[in-house]
Amino acid sequence: MADNQTHSTATVALAQTGRAHFEMRPSGVAIVYLGTQQEKIVTLSMERMDSLNEILSQLETRPPAGLVFMASAPDMFSVGADIRAMQKLKTASEAEQCTRTIQALFNRIAALPFCTVAAISGPCLGGACELALCCRFRIISDLPASQIGLPEIKIGIIPALGGTQRLVRLVGIQAALEMILRSKMLGPVQAKALGLVDDVLPYDMLLLQAEKIALRSGATSKRRMGMVTYLPPLRRLVINHAKRQLSAKVGDFYPAPQAALECMALGLERGLEAGLDLEARNLGKLLVSPVARNLMRLFFIANASKALGKSALPKLERVQVLVAGAGKVGATIATTLAKAGCGVTLKDQSEQALRQALGRIRTNVSALPYLSSAERSFILNRIETTTRESVGLSQSAFLIDALPEELELKQRVLDELSKMLYAEALVAVTGPSFTVAKVAAGLEHPDRVVGMSFFTPLKRGEAVEIVRASKTSDRTLILAAALAVKAGCYPIIVNDAPGFLLMRCLAPYLLEGLALLKQGYAPLEIDSCARAFGMDSGPFEIMDRIGLELTSKIFSALTAAYGERMRPCLELSRLMDQDCLGKSTRQGFYEYRGERPRLNSRVQKILGLPGTAALTPLPQDSDLRLLLPIIGEALRCLDEGIAGRPGNEAAEQIDLGSIIGIGFPAFRGGVLWYAQGMGLKNLLREFDKREKSLGKRFSAPDGLTRRINGKQSFYS
Repeated sequence: MADNQTHSTATVALAQTGRAHFEMRPSGVAIVYLGTQQEKIVTLSMERMDSLNEILSQLETRPPAGLVFMASAPDMFSVGADIRAMQKLKTASEAEQCTRTIQALFNRIAALPFCTVAAISGPCLGGACELALCCRFRIISDLPASQIGLPEIKIGIIPALGGTQRLVRLVGIQAALEMILRSKMLGPVQAKALGLVDDVLPYDMLLLQAEKIALRSGATSKRRMGMVTYLPPLRRLVINHAKRQLSAKVGDFYPAPQAALECMALGLERGLEAGLDLEARNLGKLLVSPVARNLMRLFFIANASKALGKSALPKLERVQVLVAGAGKVGATIATTLAKAGCGVTLKDQSEQALRQALGRIRTNVSALPYLSSAERSFILNRIETTTRESVGLSQSAFLIDALPEELELKQRVLDELSKMLYAEALVAVTGPSFTVAKVAAGLEHPDRVVGMSFFTPLKRGEAVEIVRASKTSDRTLILAAALAVKAGCYPIIVNDAPGFLLMRCLAPYLLEGLALLKQGYAPLEIDSCARAFGMDSGPFEIMDRIGLELTSKIFSALTAAYGERMRPCLELSRLMDQDCLGKSTRQGFYEYRGERPRLNSRVQKILGLPGTAALTPLPQDSDLRLLLPIIGEALRCLDEGIAGRPGNEAAEQIDLGSIIGIGFPAFRGGVLWYAQGMGLKNLLREFDKREKSLGKRFSAPDGLTRRINGKQSFYS
């Protein structure tokens, strides 16, 4: 075994980068490597596909005893298609023809007369997964980096190299729909449980086992199509249900999921060839669409956001974190970090608060998909709770503030706890109501204090603002970014200011919702208008989710910092006095007593507004009225350097933050990207028109006029 592995390693090391290559084993089995050990990322470029075509021609001329597609390194099989190259395809016909070329190559692999095995280690994504599906067997290493899936929907396209056809024939219609439509990437255990791979092995045994399997002439992997996939009436029921779910969830905003579903349905009705043909045609149309172009751009921005944190990830392999405060925020942070493999100590003075937090954590963990009961237990066992000093405190490398938004409380508790931690520990401030510098005032080591705002109004929080105060060191910033990456989030690096970046951009959206409510429009109409534009949530849904008490505190802090444009036109305290505090108390702008929230009929009366009968339909351009305040504040943040020096990098951070932090529609590319696409002169006219009718809160930012006069963009 050792000699075999060494021989393979030497072969990979001598190979030319950017191309596939192969070696013949003494057993007569051919081993194909898609890349080399020098390549950190292996993409399925056209050059690599051409070299694979050449290898197949040689193997078809002199057939081996079997064929293994082997990972060229323990942490790299292939991440799939070269997205940069895909962006260069300008027409649908060009994209379609390119797809058909690779489909033909994969069809050759599927038709080989000898046994084929995909020996996967590291990521096997997109086109690489589709290649693996062409093989008769798939085995995968048990390394943490190993994962397999078809994430194309995330970038606005579909698996078009046979993915919508072969996956469903292997694992069945229901599992295939779940994987493709949700862009699920599975670890080794989950992939085996689903039937996507045949075995999970230590990496050192992978090649030897693959070679043994390849020598089994005539053998094939077990398929799990099931009755639902096989019987047309049952299959149509499942497909029609999926169509209804997609229509309700994404509407017409994202065409890729419907296109993938269409391909799967047609292939099962009319055969593989018809399904592949539709895959190629649909891919051609999707790839050149504005939605796909925007999502591909965001894919690279999101990956770039993780670069700073990834450099320090090895230092956090076994990190212990202290979370101060056992409220809802503390429980959420504890769950997120424990899921990522961190040891967590959750501290609070109240035993009751800790018990309630553990209940929330168990609920959070039980809702996590694709986990066994043992894996859920491992997550829960990483969390300890305490009301006093403990071993977990003294060993903690991070102290994360999840305390109520009360300045003196935060300062006192963080000062006390920071003295119990080990010498180099970092302190992370989370709430957006106060600047990091203000909370950190009086702490002994201000260079080790950073903002880490996990705060998000979205159901699924993926953004963490990493806030640099004036004295925050580079080391502190990098380690905080690394912890965010480890937690599976995207770090958005911002400078210290009230509201940081995301809440400062979100607040004007909420305030304009209140202004529309004051004019006599219903919260349900206003939220529906926002969602019709593509927003993740409407302003009243968000305020209920945050809680009206915290929302009110945030408005007060932002008004003190930025003046009248951040002052709410309605007194939320009136609702709070009537126990309308938001979703946590089952009533806010909506009532939460059944399966679906319904409008709280008491809101207008409590606020002294016209009753429901007096409500009138929203004007057609109300979506832009809601969005202009977000655009204006985002541009002010750009020009003030909140997201770094004004220019492309800062603008892209704001775009990413607007999508994953406040719910701006991803298919529109981000708040500044959308505003740029409107045309700056048109944008100025929209601000001016509303300033005349609605007041100074719609005053155009100075940076807009300056860019128009200088013929510049938000990205220059």
